[in-house]
Amino acid sequence: MALNGVGRIDFGEVKRVQAVAPEKCWTRRLQSAHSAAMNANVLNERTAIALAAIKSLFGKPEGEYGPTLFVSHHFRILSGEYWLKAVGVKQPNADQVLDSLILRGSWISEGGKTTNTFDFCLPENASNYVLSVRFQDNGQVNDVSMES
Repeated sequence: MALNGVGRIDFGEVKRVQAVAPEKCWTRRLQSAHSAAMNANVLNERTAIALAAIKSLFGKPEGEYGPTLFVSHHFRILSGEYWLKAVGVKQPNADQVLDSLILRGSWISEGGKTTNTFDFCLPENASNYVLSVRFQDNGQVNDVSMES
């Protein structure tokens, strides 16, 4: 089962388990579909929270080695042509850089119960650096750091 590009669930991949009576298969499909939709909602919600945390930490002491370092580092190493293509201007401000972040990946860290690590990169994977946001199991942001 998978979510298609418009947020609908594709039941095409669901296969009947032979050990289950046929009348129970539909119930399991609905439960699985509900679970997948819930997971997608949690991922979307946490992605939005992670991006908000990144933006709120920029320029603050708590964000010195996270968003602030990420932006200043990329201002130094990337050309005006890259920025023009990525954000539409040759010399973007920090908000434009942070608004261009793309979710590179998310996963459950060892010992975690829910997806709790989200890595964001610049368009076209412009560098090997990411902003990594880690959540506690209760959904609170625990840490935002720049990593490679």
